[in-house]
Amino acid sequence: MEMTETTPISNTVRRAGGVIIAVVALIAAVPAEVRTASGAGGHGDSRNEWVEGEETGARQLPKITVTATRDTIFAGLDTVSFILTREQPASSPLDVTLRFTQEQDWLSSTSYQVSFAANSTTADLFLGRSSLSTEVTESGFLTASVDSVGGYDTSEATASVYVISRDGPVVTVSLTDSSYTFRESSGDTALIVTAQMAAGMPRGVGFRFSIQHQGRTSSRPDLTAVSGQDYLAFARELSFLQADYALENGRWVARKSFSVTLLDDDVREGTENFEALLESASGYLHGIQRLNPDGSACNQRSCAYPVFITDDEDIPVLDFSVSPDTIREEEEDAATATVSITNGKTFATDQVVTFTLAGTATLGTDYTVAPADEDGMTTGHQATLLADSSSVDLTLTAMDDITPEPNETINVSATLDGTAIGSTQTIRVLNRGVLPKITVTASRDTIFAGLEPVTLTLTREMPVNSPLDVTLRFTQEEDWLSSTSSRVSFAADSTTAELFLGRSSFSTEVTESGSVTASVDAVDGYDTSEATASVYVISREEPVVTVSLTDSSYTFREASGDTALIVTAQMASGMPRGVGFRVSIQGAGRSSSRPDLTAVSSRDYLHFGGSVEFARENFALENGRWVARKSVPVTLLDDDVREGTENLEAQLQRDPEYIPALVQRLNPDGSDCNELTCPYPVYITDDEDIPELHLSVSPAEIRE
Repeated sequence: MEMTETTPISNTVRRAGGVIIAVVALIAAVPAEVRTASGAGGHGDSRNEWVEGEETGARQLPKITVTATRDTIFAGLDTVSFILTREQPASSPLDVTLRFTQEQDWLSSTSYQVSFAANSTTADLFLGRSSLSTEVTESGFLTASVDSVGGYDTSEATASVYVISRDGPVVTVSLTDSSYTFRESSGDTALIVTAQMAAGMPRGVGFRFSIQHQGRTSSRPDLTAVSGQDYLAFARELSFLQADYALENGRWVARKSFSVTLLDDDVREGTENFEALLESASGYLHGIQRLNPDGSACNQRSCAYPVFITDDEDIPVLDFSVSPDTIREEEEDAATATVSITNGKTFATDQVVTFTLAGTATLGTDYTVAPADEDGMTTGHQATLLADSSSVDLTLTAMDDITPEPNETINVSATLDGTAIGSTQTIRVLNRGVLPKITVTASRDTIFAGLEPVTLTLTREMPVNSPLDVTLRFTQEEDWLSSTSSRVSFAADSTTAELFLGRSSFSTEVTESGSVTASVDAVDGYDTSEATASVYVISREEPVVTVSLTDSSYTFREASGDTALIVTAQMASGMPRGVGFRVSIQGAGRSSSRPDLTAVSSRDYLHFGGSVEFARENFALENGRWVARKSVPVTLLDDDVREGTENLEAQLQRDPEYIPALVQRLNPDGSDCNELTCPYPVYITDDEDIPELHLSVSPAEIRE
């Protein structure tokens, strides 16, 4: 019979030339592309694309196979897809039944219809996390197989998946630390979440979880950190993947980091706290056990982990001052005692500062205080430094009366939580009929005439609102000063004025020591009876200090590299202390004018020179005399050239600001040096640069 594209093929067996040909019955029509080359009933080659068995002449059915996307799954946590693949023909759609056999009752339905679309060689069945029951507590195999399909070979259409079911959780989730403490200035930091598979699990499992914050609210006043003020709010869903896990001590462990941003400020808040809440993600309720910070199972909606923020770097630095430090009873003047923060930090809450008032003046009789004491029960006067403010003031106002009495004082100190702030401050209360004082102090009690300056400081009590000129008069036991009086001016609102007497103010012709006394002439409205200060002036015929190099000469090996010369200053016998002054030292090497010097600057040594300054503090007593030493670095340059011993000079020179008669330089032999330069020889040896000589001849023979 003749076959066409629409003619079904019946089950027919016929014998041709002794060979049995089996014709396969097809449910669907035979596609034209797979017909025999010679057409139906022909005697040509009967093979086609899906026909095999040339020796037997039997045609094989196209196969349907099944594969699973996983070989193991965790019930309730993993998904799995079964992929069905069919061989040609695939031009028509095809429905097949996928049937499951299971060792435990995971699936409520054990058969599913799976459809191939026309022209598609694959179809799949997806089993989501909820497809497998989580009530099962035993593990086992789940096997999928395809029912018989007319025209297809389904004998190999099976796939098995091992399903892991257990009574306890498959994985536990927690923050790595039971609590976290960060410095407020940390900025971006991180919390770490750890997932750990149960013992015996063959791999890690993918899942999602949620983490978010909980800061201070009306319902959570126990939390002190505020979102948006102390840290940035966060609420995130994070995922663990199977690939994130690694074996640690026989168990699969994974970790995830997520960032937390802290907000720094200059407010002293102490340690604050908020919570990181570990929560389940939608669809992941079974097999995942969240843990509390103590490691116990957390079955609440949120598992809270404490996070602490410290701000030790935000400690305000407090200082205490009063201004002005003198008030007049008659004028009922006021002084302000101020506790202030000097480093720009502030407190987050109100702070109680305690002022202590003492001295000879009496509160309520000689002066008043405002604002009033905030706590009449506590010792001292309490005032509040408000949150976010930088200072608190206490005003002390003099009270006028008609009682003649001497000037008095108010000693004011301040503490915070028992810790002293700054130092005690004194306010003078000038009583009616008692004149404000002018006093004088000197910056030194002794000076060396011609070597040291001195400053005389005049201080006046209130009132100070106007400028004031006074005369400072000198009495002297020797004629050091050519002028014995000077005018000194106080600027408006200034309590101090100065007179500076430089080194040249005192004559060096005087050879006897003695005192100079400065006193202030009478000034209307002021008491100058105590306005005196004396300075002992040291003058002598011989030098006050001698200067030399410690050694009369120096010898260094060329290979020494960095070395040094030592300059020694020694005060004259009987001097009470050291004195500040300068000298100069310079290196001098070979030049056209000094051919006797063989060392060359920049070839044998680096040029050196400059001022050497001695300060009073550099001196120490040695055998009854004050001595100081200064080191001058010298760098020698090494080479491989045999030069023998070379020499240069270290020249000690005077500083033009200091009179030679007072600062005496010495020659290497200890005698006085009155020349422009005092040379000290410096020798450089190069014994290590001796060439080794060797004699050889070549060739050993010559022909006549």
